[in-house]
Amino acid sequence: MRQRKSGNCLWVFLLAGALVVFDDLLAQTCQSDIAKYAPAERFKDNGDGVIMDKLTGLMWKSCSEGQTRQRSSCQGDAAINNWQETLLHAEAVNREGGYAGHSDWRVPNVKELESLVELACFESAINMEIFPDTPAWYYWSASPYLGDSEFAWGIGFRYGKSLIGRKSQAYHVRLVRGGY
Repeated sequence: MRQRKSGNCLWVFLLAGALVVFDDLLAQTCQSDIAKYAPAERFKDNGDGVIMDKLTGLMWKSCSEGQTRQRSSCQGDAAINNWQETLLHAEAVNREGGYAGHSDWRVPNVKELESLVELACFESAINMEIFPDTPAWYYWSASPYLGDSEFAWGIGFRYGKSLIGRKSQAYHVRLVRGGY
């Protein structure tokens, strides 16, 4: 039987750490010649960590799960979980008293999550004035991929692209409630 060299695991660990550090160094870039899809005036900050989307009627947590709102920023690291853990987390938030006086938070479907994409920007492709400190990474939706039960839909906020991710992968989440 062939032994694996432990050095290979160290390289994988170091590479993963470098990617996380590199991701934190990326700065959002917006193109001024492209009209904003999700301009600040489309949203209303309720002052309690909740953002109302006046176009869709959805109420979003202003920070990703794992972060806390402090003035005009989101502090801490955005949590990452696999798809099942993400769905269970939303249930736990509601069971444990909810957030901002509401206990009907949920993981958004892929179309709802896609509505936050700011097409004029990348790294992160979201309105950072409204949703500060959003990692330019993948976010889960509650929408399963119908072609294979091992996968679900999400959005990559580096460039605002939809994706199909293996449910065992760990991605971020932003909770939502309501809608028209």
